[in-house]
Amino acid sequence: MKPDERNWRPNRPGLAGLGSALMCAFGIVASVAQASAQEAPRAPAVPHVSTALEDWGVSEPSAIRFGLIALIHEAAGPRLVPYKLSAHEPPRVQPTAVGSTPPFQGNTLIVHGPGDGNRNRLGGFFNAFQGSPSQSEVTLAASPDGRRSLRLSLRREAEGFCGMWVHLFDFSRPPDRRVYLDATPFNVLSFWVRGEVGEEELLLKVADVEWEQKEDALAIGRLGDFVPAGQIETAWQRAVIPLDRLPPRLVQSALASIVFEGAVEGDATVYIRQVALSVKPDDLPSLGDPEGERPTADDSPKATWVWNTTPLLADPRAQTTLLELLEGQGFDRVFLQLPGLPGETGHLGGGAWDEEALRGLIRAVRGAGLRVYALDGFRSYALATHHAAALDVVDGVIRHNREAPPDARFDGLHHDIEPYLLAGFHGTRRDQILVDYLGLVAEAANRLRDAGLAYGLDIPFWYDAPDEESYEPVQVAFKGVRKAASEHLIDLADEVTVMDYRTTAYGADGTIRHARNELEYAASVGKTVWIGLETGPLPDEDLLYLRGAPERGPRTDPGAYIVAEAIGDSTRLTLEHVPEPDSTASLPGLEADRAPLEGGRVWWKVARRVSVPADKITFARLGVDALQRIMDETAFEFADSPAFGGFAIHYDESLRRLLECRTPENCREVSRIP
Repeated sequence: MKPDERNWRPNRPGLAGLGSALMCAFGIVASVAQASAQEAPRAPAVPHVSTALEDWGVSEPSAIRFGLIALIHEAAGPRLVPYKLSAHEPPRVQPTAVGSTPPFQGNTLIVHGPGDGNRNRLGGFFNAFQGSPSQSEVTLAASPDGRRSLRLSLRREAEGFCGMWVHLFDFSRPPDRRVYLDATPFNVLSFWVRGEVGEEELLLKVADVEWEQKEDALAIGRLGDFVPAGQIETAWQRAVIPLDRLPPRLVQSALASIVFEGAVEGDATVYIRQVALSVKPDDLPSLGDPEGERPTADDSPKATWVWNTTPLLADPRAQTTLLELLEGQGFDRVFLQLPGLPGETGHLGGGAWDEEALRGLIRAVRGAGLRVYALDGFRSYALATHHAAALDVVDGVIRHNREAPPDARFDGLHHDIEPYLLAGFHGTRRDQILVDYLGLVAEAANRLRDAGLAYGLDIPFWYDAPDEESYEPVQVAFKGVRKAASEHLIDLADEVTVMDYRTTAYGADGTIRHARNELEYAASVGKTVWIGLETGPLPDEDLLYLRGAPERGPRTDPGAYIVAEAIGDSTRLTLEHVPEPDSTASLPGLEADRAPLEGGRVWWKVARRVSVPADKITFARLGVDALQRIMDETAFEFADSPAFGGFAIHYDESLRRLLECRTPENCREVSRIP
């Protein structure tokens, strides 16, 4: 993934979180009116850039029935990018209320115990939740006395909310095939809890199927009410909650979640261990002994992308700076962008680069003990019409190695093609784009292997994730076999780098969950997976959903609206806002606008808004210590996998900035989006 592009995945927040991207490939820049409490309202400025309706299989703006639009908050001003437009509204699949009690021995069913990892014994995940400006983070970590626990860290502000949920069901299954927890055989919920400093205030909630669908839960009471001291302390206490305290409205035969929510303003960190349901209030799970030391990522191999090859070739001092970074941080390999002429592809093709200078750089990097992979990537390579250009570069790398001395040769070629950035991939053209792309990958792999070179690929983590509408992965039929695109790509390449761009390791939306399937499949076919992490600066964004048939005429209800207007064979989107009287817009970067729509313009009121802070995806503002912690946690979970190759850090220049700024406070100052 190049520095000006982002990994993208539209997902429900309850599933895997919401990935995001600068989807420049769709060819749209829609306007967002600028907010100002001091200035009088003015008409929004609409850039004359549009998206081709044919890419989405839509005949005209009024035919749109579903949309996912990103509001990107860039320094130059907010802008809109369509992630999906469709003529079909996704069906609203109603969840079942089926509950089941899994087998358990004795008095107690352990939901999440000390030996459990990212997923509990009911198939459920845990995850933090928050509403800006409040923040929360949850992980598995050692408490101050060494006991591995769920650690919930909160920063509750006057506005917003924050906390953690623990699911009692497998949310990755379609709603109509989910099985919830039938808790009717039990009388007690219990767990052990302690605070970092004591007197932390949490609210305990529980949700059944209905409340889970509302993304909410019903309060049971203050957590301190259920421990012997009457408040959370720095010593472990067992919390015991009689299930007759559950609100009568909850369906106990189909419980979905246990929720811990920050109750008062301020920072708080608590540790929770041995979550269990028991038949009788005695003979409850013991606290257990501290666990041993955890291994870290220190011994994991590391790779990085180097995009700025042309200036490196021209400046020996820049080469020295790069080598100091690679050696100082213990890197094992480099994906080195092939230098080329300016232009759409950025390549001369056929390996027509400055051979003498390139050999010198390769020799220097290899001399530092690293492996060097030629890096090439262009989204349109995926299309059959561009295969010749892509394979010309493959042949150029092969020719380079044939003619270069051994110490100046590449170890392989690494492709960063990202076909999902093409217009139409998230519309009607996806299958054909993927079939073309897989054909290129198969041919490149054959040529490189015949030449004795390794072949690697970048892939997003979401190819095998449940789709928001169908709950199926991104599947495609290739050579008579239909399966997840990620599995086809792992089959064809020697190794893949999963762009696992998240800044938490554990939970439903962390690096561990997102890369687990790729590692398991790669292990089954003898391939290698690298875990990619992002350090480059990225903007915050809001994801805006529209549903149903559009309307025409004036808008009177307060709120944000997506407005569509036909322009030839394309459509232009704008985001406008009708505020409450004497109020400012609720979305940053919007100004008040009550102007009626004219001509062929139609509108939808935004049905749902989800905020996606950049800190969810990149470590640019979080600091190097956060990056190291997530690498340690991810390595701990994947160390035993035969497919785990190590970590790939995107990219060398942004990592250098991260190392220089060190702390989150300083990093926020130096990582502003241009």
